[in-house]
Amino acid sequence: MTTIATQSAIIGTAVAFLALSAVGFGFEYAFERFAPRSYWFTYSKIGIRYNQSEHRLQMTSHLGIKRAVKFTFNDSLHCKVGDEETFATFSVAPQQTRWNVSMPSDTIVTQWVYRAKLPRRASVCYVVAQPSIKTNAWGFDKYQTILTAKVKIEPFTLPPG
Repeated sequence: MTTIATQSAIIGTAVAFLALSAVGFGFEYAFERFAPRSYWFTYSKIGIRYNQSEHRLQMTSHLGIKRAVKFTFNDSLHCKVGDEETFATFSVAPQQTRWNVSMPSDTIVTQWVYRAKLPRRASVCYVVAQPSIKTNAWGFDKYQTILTAKVKIEPFTLPPG
């Protein structure tokens, strides 16, 4: 038979445990909500080169990974085609998602190809790259937007004759 003092001690311990758990979850929530994106990753630069013979954009990304997370890559091409005055969204690459299971690193340099439609007329273009993650515990979005340098796209044409 338990005494009232024992029951009070058990209840007090349970209440203290619940209170400390709530504080712990609150701290974790606040940390993920307000921690800078650079706690998880940095996207320092992106290079762009037009390969005329293959009519494609070859890209080089410099991604610093601090934590193992699921990355989503959103890329779009913005161009001035022909005599247009302003840049406009020309195409959006299919969204790519992948888990990064590698160890954290200072920088990973990745070569890739922009996999969406390119202009068929002479144009000046740039790519807007936006890698993003959802934080592990609470699923907050953390993203970075980076623009490439402008590149001239001149589709390959055979001379007449």
